[in-house]
Amino acid sequence: MILRPYMRHIWSATTARQGGIRSAFALISAHVSCRQVASKSTESDGSAAKGNFFAFFDIPKQPMVDLVDLQKRYYALQSRVHPDQAAVMSSLDQSQVNDATDISVYANSAYETLRNPFRRCKYLYRILLAQEYKGGEPLTPEEEDDLLVEDDKRNMMHSGKATSEELNEEFMIELMAMNELIFSSDLDDSSARARLEVLQYDLKERNADYFDKAKESWYAEDTVNFKRLVQEWTYIHNALAHLKERL
Repeated sequence: MILRPYMRHIWSATTARQGGIRSAFALISAHVSCRQVASKSTESDGSAAKGNFFAFFDIPKQPMVDLVDLQKRYYALQSRVHPDQAAVMSSLDQSQVNDATDISVYANSAYETLRNPFRRCKYLYRILLAQEYKGGEPLTPEEEDDLLVEDDKRNMMHSGKATSEELNEEFMIELMAMNELIFSSDLDDSSARARLEVLQYDLKERNADYFDKAKESWYAEDTVNFKRLVQEWTYIHNALAHLKERL
């Protein structure tokens, strides 16, 4: 397992003591600052950019993730910088405390995204979308930071465009019928409830199937099909969530 310089120190048991914690945090700040200088830009509030979630945990940018390894990296990082760690906070000045809190919050968002197949693929989709709007050029670390905002304008604009241009008519008709069944069914009617339970089973299977297809497209470097699949998967995922709420 290849670790970035600051990760090697975070994983080291020697950072458990107060002095080690200070050193580990200094290395985190230094590493992030180097990425910031390399991008020749800074965020508006002056804090260092952390990059995309995959780079943050130093794992490959792809649909498949080793969840055990991801969890280890997450907990190791949080044990060093989480605000609830009294030893961490007492060993840092206020500026470092603020930076540590920022890193901890970012780590939470990154972990919650990467440990879920749908959110992971949706995040990859948003990276592709941002690169597309940039003319195909790689994103800077702070541009990758902006992907943390779920409802950014690029995503909203593309969602509307995808509905009319990328998703086929048959899928949209099926989706409308599906939503009608979910939201209009009388839950006191046993036959209606039975239909919803069948639909729930079907949506769970399709949810898993979309992940398999998205993985295939990603590894085949078919980004066009990958984006289309994630768009469709989003509707299926949301329909399943609505159905679970009703049942």
